Amino acid sequence: MIGNKEILDDLIKIGLGKNESEVYLGLLELGESKVGPLSQHVEVPTSHIYPILEELYKKGLISYKYANNVKIFYSNPPETLKTLYIQKQKELDSQKSILLNSIETIKKLPKIKDTFADYKYFEGVSGIIAMWQEIIEGLTPNIEIQVLAGNEEAVSQFNDIFMEFHKVRVKKKIKQRLIFPKTINTSYSKERTKMGLIDIRYMDLDPRAEICLFHNYMVIEYLGTKEEKPRAFLIKDKLFVDYFKMIFDMIWSGSKSKSQ
Repeated sequence: MIGNKEILDDLIKIGLGKNESEVYLGLLELGESKVGPLSQHVEVPTSHIYPILEELYKKGLISYKYANNVKIFYSNPPETLKTLYIQKQKELDSQKSILLNSIETIKKLPKIKDTFADYKYFEGVSGIIAMWQEIIEGLTPNIEIQVLAGNEEAVSQFNDIFMEFHKVRVKKKIKQRLIFPKTINTSYSKERTKMGLIDIRYMDLDPRAEICLFHNYMVIEYLGTKEEKPRAFLIKDKLFVDYFKMIFDMIWSGSKSKSQ
């Protein structure tokens, strides 16, 4: 086994092939070497080692010099491994740019038809996060959102996602009316109140599921427990939304602020 296995595994994780990693470490162990001795040391045939050395040279990890017209290879300082990260970061930035452009292009594609009602079902933590990301990106300015929140166990599991939602909400000047169970920890109310454009009231409820209403959409979600998967429906249906807004207003009129 060439080199330390942990280091070998790390080199593979950051982008070097297995043979590249072994040759690179072998060269570090030898200090500098001709192809023949290096080939024997790392147990890679000479015919195979030349392409590997060429790749390591292109990546800036090794260099060579001539002695009596023979190439002598040696490794560059370990700091040059940073070039692998820099290259990977450039590739990720390029992929991000392509992805964002693709999203905008897809959003502009004409719809075959616009239905008066539609719904989507989401399941699991990743599903709930994806749903709220879709909602956050689709929010339009100057609307109002009504939320009948779940109990503290439900709210706490996704509070970080909800706070990202509130940042965008405030930025777009969207008001919210929120009804919490009166038993919920006051810290959740305080962090939301600090962000502004929100009116919070409390009811003697302990709901496991919650409802969110905005524009022609409603969310019915159960945020789960350690034993149960979270799941949610995102529904677009003006008739249902208007009906549940009426119910929300009835609950709101019977609710109280914390000071009451």
